[in-house]
Amino acid sequence: MHAKLRRLAISLAATAVATTAAVAGASSASAAGDAQSCLNALTGPGSTTPTSITYPAQPAQVSLFTSQYAGDLCKHLSVSIGISRTDLTGFKAANANDTRWYDATRQRFTAGFVLPPNQPGTWMTRQIAVKDLAGRTAVKTFTATDSPAKVTIKRESFLTGTPTGSAITHEYVTARLKAWSSVGTMANLGNQNVLVQVKAPGTTTYQTIAQRKTDPQYGSMGISVNLSNYPKHDLRLAFVSPFQTIASDFTYLGKIA
Repeated sequence: MHAKLRRLAISLAATAVATTAAVAGASSASAAGDAQSCLNALTGPGSTTPTSITYPAQPAQVSLFTSQYAGDLCKHLSVSIGISRTDLTGFKAANANDTRWYDATRQRFTAGFVLPPNQPGTWMTRQIAVKDLAGRTAVKTFTATDSPAKVTIKRESFLTGTPTGSAITHEYVTARLKAWSSVGTMANLGNQNVLVQVKAPGTTTYQTIAQRKTDPQYGSMGISVNLSNYPKHDLRLAFVSPFQTIASDFTYLGKIA
């Protein structure tokens, strides 16, 4: 009789433990939120994602952020972010990290990607996927029109020139324009407009007073400019890039006497 009572007590205790674990699991899943609710919160505008990268002045890598979520909605859930070019090529995905533990006021997910510097262009958040504690999965796929974050990678250009100084009197302006090529070397950039610009004292806007195309082979140019018409003005050169893959460059030369 006593043996039967002991077996019954053990059986009831095991049932109680199993029931408690099941309730705890359900409570935890409920507190964390479901996949679809979390996904709905994460697919708004990506917070703090940069809009452009100029390589190699900046590394060709980017951290893509989701939009922020509130409370414990996405706590402990698995999130991944996919990235591709806006023409949908080059897709790659990575597991995202929840940043709630590092900044309690900015709860969001982020994933890091190294992008190919020899293939510049515009990349975007292509997909966000969420898996909750109950095993349910929700996925949102984006197009170039509705993607919450875009990053444009451009190759750096280099514009140098003369004269330079704090009291410029020489009125023959020269320039040399180069850019990083698709194979990772510096190359002359020919047949491109270089602008000669000045800014009046106490102002913030430059105006173009002359321009000339660079030599097709050497990427250089020279032009006579009557700088005496602009005393005390700041002098700079400007290359406003017409290319989607090459960045603009602005070079300060100095102050006209």
